[in-house]
Amino acid sequence: MSFVFFVSLIGLVYIYIGYPFFVFILGKIFSKPVFKDEIHVPVTILIAAYNEERDIEATVRNKLEQDYPSDLLEVIVVSDGSTDRTDEIVNSIEDPRVRLRRQEPRAGKTSALNMAVPHAKC
Repeated sequence: MSFVFFVSLIGLVYIYIGYPFFVFILGKIFSKPVFKDEIHVPVTILIAAYNEERDIEATVRNKLEQDYPSDLLEVIVVSDGSTDRTDEIVNSIEDPRVRLRRQEPRAGKTSALNMAVPHAKC
């Protein structure tokens, strides 16, 4: 019984102290410099909306105000058969990065997002 206890104790000590120490030492011996650079890739934000006239403008403007290079950002709003002013509000946002797609008949969020993917630039 004491053998099992000591093997378990040694295993716990190794897990919490031995292994981190071993990795630290290996990192010092075989260290490689890391060259970091800012990387900016094109980003497309897809928004599926159904009767969102109350919030859609704030949502789209929030996405456009992100701290990201504006030439690499686009927003595609898919109106999933909206019957309110959602389409009209999105079209009133005068920004070339915002595009509206309309899905008819209404088929749900997953279908709307799948429809938008081929229209994304990235």
